[in-house]
Amino acid sequence: MKPTDLSIGFCLALTGGLACGKSEAGRILERKGAVIWDADQAAHKIMAPGTEVYKAIVGRFGREVVKADGSLNREELGRRVFGQPTELKALNAIVHPAVLTQMHEWKDKAKRLQLRAVAIVPLLFEAGVEKGWDAVISIGASRDVVMKRLETRGLLPEAAEQRLAAQMPVEVKMQRADYAVWNDGTLAELEDKLMTIWLDILRNKKEIEHHG
Repeated sequence: MKPTDLSIGFCLALTGGLACGKSEAGRILERKGAVIWDADQAAHKIMAPGTEVYKAIVGRFGREVVKADGSLNREELGRRVFGQPTELKALNAIVHPAVLTQMHEWKDKAKRLQLRAVAIVPLLFEAGVEKGWDAVISIGASRDVVMKRLETRGLLPEAAEQRLAAQMPVEVKMQRADYAVWNDGTLAELEDKLMTIWLDILRNKKEIEHHG
C-alpha cells in the first residue's frame, strides 16, 4: 500500500555555525510536527550539580567554575577553555561522550517508532557523527551577521572570535551537508527555505518506501 504522508518517518541532523539560527530552525521544524532533540540542552542537563559529568568538570577545572548556588558558571568555564585548545579538549572529553550516548539512544528510538525527528547537533561533523541520518541540514550565515548576533548576546568580539575559531568553518559544514541553508535574512525566509527542504525529504522518503 502506498504510504500516506503522515505515515512517513525520518531522522534528520541539524547542524551549522555559531549564531547561525540552528535553534530557530529547530523551533520552525517542531511547529511542523518534528520531534526535536537538542545536544546543547542535553549537555546542560548532564552538567547539572550532582551528576558524574559535573563532578568530573569540577575535579578538572576547580571550584572557581562553580557559582554560589552550586551550579556551573558556564561563562567562567567558557573563558577558561575558548582560546585554550588543550583545556577545550579536556572539557569536550568529559562532556561529549555522555551527550553522544544520549543522542544515539534517542536516534535509535526515533527510528524504531518511525517519528519525524530532528537532532540539533552543533558539533556534528567535529564529533564525527554525521553518518546514519536520513539527511543532514546545515545552517550558515555570513561572518558580519554572526558577529552582530553574538554582540546582541553580550559576547565581546574577542570572545566571539575564540568561539568561532574553536569550530569547523561554516563553509565546510555547508559543503558537507545534504542541504545547506543560508540564514542572513528574516525568519520568514528561513522558514520558507526549511519548508522546501522538508517537502523534498518527504517526497524522497515516500518514493523510497513506495518502490521498496
